[in-house]
Amino acid sequence: MPRSRASDLVIAAAAGYEFAQVRPFFASLRASGYAGRVRLFVSGLADATLTLLANLGAEIEPVDPGPGRLSVTRTRFFHALRFLESAPEPVGRVLLADVRDVVFQRDPFDFDPGGSVCCFEEEASIPLRSSPINAGWVRQAFGQAVLDEIGDDPPCCVGTVFAPCSLMVEYLKRLTGLLSDIRPDFFSSDQAAHIYMVRKGLVPCLRLFGNDHGPVLTLGTKPAHSVRVNDQGEVVNDDGEVVPVLHQYDRHPVLQALLRRRFG
Repeated sequence: MPRSRASDLVIAAAAGYEFAQVRPFFASLRASGYAGRVRLFVSGLADATLTLLANLGAEIEPVDPGPGRLSVTRTRFFHALRFLESAPEPVGRVLLADVRDVVFQRDPFDFDPGGSVCCFEEEASIPLRSSPINAGWVRQAFGQAVLDEIGDDPPCCVGTVFAPCSLMVEYLKRLTGLLSDIRPDFFSSDQAAHIYMVRKGLVPCLRLFGNDHGPVLTLGTKPAHSVRVNDQGEVVNDDGEVVPVLHQYDRHPVLQALLRRRFG
């Protein structure tokens, strides 16, 4: 039985996407029985796409993406912080999520973050220093010395973060503070800042999950042969549990085809 409440909130952003790219996110969230709200910051979406998203329950807020094609990566967190600090209605639990490569197999709040900011590691077998993309982002933002210091741990992904509202506000204040100091801004500066916060102990009340033992499975660097699917075609983790939130599923063509048959 889904355990989300009307006060729960999913926050996401979409810039320049076509409806087909974001439909699985919203269709799967609706199919999960999720009872809360979805706040979607948008830029550069066609009117027809906005209408279809509104019909799927999205609260749409157009935002100025700022200069440069990469700025939405950073500014979504500033918009989320502004919204949470000024929300006219009480907000309970919050999920910050990517849109294009996230689907829901269960109500995301079947998992309760409790009194923690819940963050999620990527593939355990690939440490940060051996992940060329993530290592490059951390090096660009914070330098080689920081990468050397934290490079033995797996990357952790900014694309899925759970927390009660008050702690999410605190997390976002710290994240946006870091992002404001990264000059020049670059694609995935948010990922670099999130990794830095997690590994340097800057995330308030952190609860960190390994990739194969929690409510989120980040699939981008997970070997295809290790992805487990049950008899109902649902992805499960190493504990045999159906994973509520799948991230980066589109990196695996077979899995992407399976999920798109279910959710469009």
